[in-house]
Amino acid sequence: DSGTATHVGNLNVTKYGSHGCNSSSCGYIFPGYSSGYISSIDRIIFPFDSGTATHVGNLNWSRSDIATFNSTNYGFGCGGGFFHSDAFSFIERITFPFDSGTATHVGNLSRTNYLFSGTDGVDFVTMFV
Repeated sequence: DSGTATHVGNLNVTKYGSHGCNSSSCGYIFPGYSSGYISSIDRIIFPFDSGTATHVGNLNWSRSDIATFNSTNYGFGCGGGFFHSDAFSFIERITFPFDSGTATHVGNLSRTNYLFSGTDGVDFVTMFV
């Protein structure tokens, strides 16, 4: 109801412009910027009480400010780009559990996008009926 978040761990590299998604057991932190644009995907396993996120794979293209969202079986990273420069339309997908490898390029957005967000469309009421 109130209070301050507790620091429980770190990413394996300092970065900004990164976004995340989750499976039922893990959180995934998509790329961003850290002394240059990166493609690394990091993972934490729930509950995450202490430690450092683990680098588990990469996107095909380095960039920051990617819109991320997930379904039950997949995590997606879309668009993104370079600060005040090129934007991309790529849609890349990871399959849960994502323990290693490179995301799969599965399509493109209808136009390039940068600095936007994604959301999940889960209807919890119908999931349990």
